[in-house]
Order: sequence, then structure tokens, then C-alpha cells
Amino acid sequence: MPLCTAQGAFEKIQCEPDGRQCFCVDARGIEIPNSRTRNGQKPDCDSILTASTPRTKECVGTAVRGPCSATVTRWYYDEREAKCRVS
Repeated sequence: MPLCTAQGAFEKIQCEPDGRQCFCVDARGIEIPNSRTRNGQKPDCDSILTASTPRTKECVGTAVRGPCSATVTRWYYDEREAKCRVS
């Protein structure tokens, strides 16, 4: 059940019932992407809501192995899965 203020608005920080994951929501109660935290830590919703959108999309596109792929493990961030992956 969502947490609300005395005025009926959604609280900026919402947590799962077990308290292990918390996240920020907008005025409509929709979860803000990439705001979810783990281990009971509460996100800094004010900073998240006022953060500017990155101008470049470094993590978009295919992974490039580069010339050292035989000896060096290369990692990239998969935005769709929100995980680091080995290329």
C-alpha cells in the first residue's frame, strides 16, 4: 500500500513491504526510473528528481571488444537489464 502525506499526496519515498527496497515516485505515484535502492537504504529523491538528463548515451549501442579482448575482460552496462555485462 502506498504511503501518502496528510494532504493525500504520495510520499516521495516508497518502500516494499519488507523494507528491503525503496524507491522514489512522482506526483502520480509512478516509480522514478533508476531510483530503487536495496538493503533498506532510502534514495535521495530530491537529488534524483532534480538531476539533469545525460546529454550523451554512452551505454547505448553494441559492446566493442577492442584490441585487448584476448587478455582483458571488458564490461559494459546494459541499460535494459540494468546490469553490468561482459562483452
